[in-house]
This record gives sequence, structure tokens and C-alpha cells, in this order.
Amino acid sequence: MTRTLTEVDPRTGARRSMRLADPATPLAWSERYGDLWLSNFTVGTVSRMPAATRVVETVDAGVTNPGWVAFDSDVVWVSDWNAPRVARLGAVGSSTPQLVSLPVSNPTAGVWNVAAGAGGVSATTPRDGALWRIDPQTNAVTRITVPHLPTFVAVGADELWLTVRAG
Repeated sequence: MTRTLTEVDPRTGARRSMRLADPATPLAWSERYGDLWLSNFTVGTVSRMPAATRVVETVDAGVTNPGWVAFDSDVVWVSDWNAPRVARLGAVGSSTPQLVSLPVSNPTAGVWNVAAGAGGVSATTPRDGALWRIDPQTNAVTRITVPHLPTFVAVGADELWLTVRAG
């Protein structure tokens, strides 16, 4: 796992790297707040780094193995690779995570991916064969059965894209 974070200027190609205390895997950018969020999967935390200060702050997301991170307004959503749940955190300040459980049929089904947009938050549980929609206002969960095992999801303004594995 990598402990180096590199920023690349897309116009000039100039690079600036920094060493991280914890290994980081998926990254997500919060344009609204100018924060980079990092999933520290192997140590069970997520980190927030304001671009202005470049000071990395560890955040307890309340999940065992944080995977993907997504944003919806003032909320950060973090998938739990190890359990059928998604953590909901405030995007600014410190907050106690709210855990949103997914009522899966297979109790070993962790959440592989999470994405926000189109008025909801989507999560995949391939070992349970489901795509989930979480209402960001109420945290109500709706199961969407798909014909194959859903792995990764991306959401646009009015569409949802899903990759699947044949089961």
C-alpha cells in the first residue's frame, strides 16, 4: 500500500509529493470545501486533507475497512468493505459517524463501492447481488436487484452507471 501522495498540475505537469502516516487507497475530492479525502483501508480510518493547509487529519468513520468515499452536499459517505453498511459523516468539522445498515441476505456482503448523485447515494454489495439506494434525507435504504453481481457504480446528474460480474 502506498504512503506517498502526489499532486500533479494538469497544465504544467509539475509534481509535489508528500509522505503519509497511513497507507491510502481510494481518493475523493470535495470541490465545495477544497478537501481531499483518503481511505486508509488497512488501518480502518479515513483522512481529510484541506488543500490549503496540506495537514492530514485522521477521521474515525466507524467502519472496519473503509473503501470508497463519496460526497453529497455536506455529507461524506464511506463504504465498509467488511460489513453491509455505509458510514455518513459531516464534510466539515468533526462529527460522530452515523452507520446506515443494508439489510442483506448474505451477512458476509461488504460494500465494495459507494457513489452519490441523482438525488441519492448508491452502494454495491456484490456478494449479496444487490445495488442499494440510500435516501440522503432520511437514510432509508432500498434494494435494487440486478441480474449479475454489481461491483462498481458511478452516478451522474440523471443517470447511474454500474459494472457487474457474471455470477
